[in-house]
Amino acid sequence: MRLLISEFICGGGMQHDPLPVHLKQEGLAMLQAVLRDCIAIDDLSLITTLDSRLELAPDIQSAAALKSKTLHADENYIDCLKRLSLDVDVVLLIAPESDDLLAEFIAQLEDLQVRHLNCTSQSIAHCADKLKCEQTLAAAGLAVVRSLSAEDMKQALGAYIIKPRSGVACEDLEIVQAEDLLTRSIDLNETLVQPLLQGKHASMSLLCWRGNARILSCNEQCFSQGSSPRLQLCRVNSEPISVALNELASAIAAAFPGLSGYVGVDYIETEQGIVIIEINPRLSSSYVGLSAALNENIAALCLHTCIHGQLPNKIKRTDKVVEVVIG
Repeated sequence: MRLLISEFICGGGMQHDPLPVHLKQEGLAMLQAVLRDCIAIDDLSLITTLDSRLELAPDIQSAAALKSKTLHADENYIDCLKRLSLDVDVVLLIAPESDDLLAEFIAQLEDLQVRHLNCTSQSIAHCADKLKCEQTLAAAGLAVVRSLSAEDMKQALGAYIIKPRSGVACEDLEIVQAEDLLTRSIDLNETLVQPLLQGKHASMSLLCWRGNARILSCNEQCFSQGSSPRLQLCRVNSEPISVALNELASAIAAAFPGLSGYVGVDYIETEQGIVIIEINPRLSSSYVGLSAALNENIAALCLHTCIHGQLPNKIKRTDKVVEVVIG
């Protein structure tokens, strides 16, 4: 079987703008983690696209099963993706869901009837719109951080998070006090205002297929302090998997039946219970430490699930915790 793993980590003309350090670190780490998993799979030949500003680790570069296509400034990413995808059996695309990038790329592969390991373009677009995602989760009866209306903002008390309606990770996230909200010019069509909840930040790494899910791991998230926090560290497989979390994973998959393959869910454990922050319909930073934490080849699980249309009956469990440094 031939697998194309393609990564797009920079908006606009792929090579024309400086590559932010955090995007370079996170994007390269996820790409290399997937490639290492796939290199270990028997009878799988790999092709990967590579931003010319990135360099793969020597052990990956020298792998006999891998061919790398370096993309330069004068090359159109989507044209290259389409061309390469027609010569392989299956594609895995690594890209941010912000600005509808990932959804649009996957939609073009679906138009070509290319088999892929990503979520459907419709479900990616649905989750990428954080307000629509919030509304769908709430309609399913799930606890979710609720965004304020203009009227709510007039009566707000305490601290709040301002973030783009369509964004990725901690992109443009800001913490402000309630008294400052009304002094700001906030377009609620493009920006969400949500209460800053107190509790333990965590994530679930899920394997999904057609309305069903298995939890791969639950992970602690550690953020920087200040008014513009960023994710700095993930402790992969550090959190116990409770009955409540298993039920939550199943409910999320049922609410978004187009989720497939690897999916990340950010949540916070409050005194009142688990509250969902957002769904990431793509690889997340936790993937980088996941195979090592579980002693399981996660790429192989994703490939088997999507090719055979069936989730594994059981996920191997270990007590190993792997720390992934984000920045």
